[in-house]
Amino acid sequence: MGKVGSGFSISLDGFVVGPNDSPANPMGDGGMKLFEWYSSGDTVVEVPGGDKEFKLSPESAEVLEGITNSVGVLVYGHRTFDISGAWGGKHPLGRTDGYRDP
Repeated sequence: MGKVGSGFSISLDGFVVGPNDSPANPMGDGGMKLFEWYSSGDTVVEVPGGDKEFKLSPESAEVLEGITNSVGVLVYGHRTFDISGAWGGKHPLGRTDGYRDP
């Protein structure tokens, strides 16, 4: 039997991105401030399926890699789907092999 987990990111004011989000400005004005910790460490983690990388603490890198290697399905809202351009028709984490129980 498969495992199901859930989680999401939201700021204290109830928003995930700043104002004026769009495909050209996906995090909105000032939206990256919520995610500065993704670039404040010294351990580089390449974002699967993309051309970005995170710089995390070793502990956060270990957790993130464990999560991205075990996720098969992601559920996003319609607006995120539209702004992302449907991730170019590819899984946002680069998965092509289906789910594997870790």
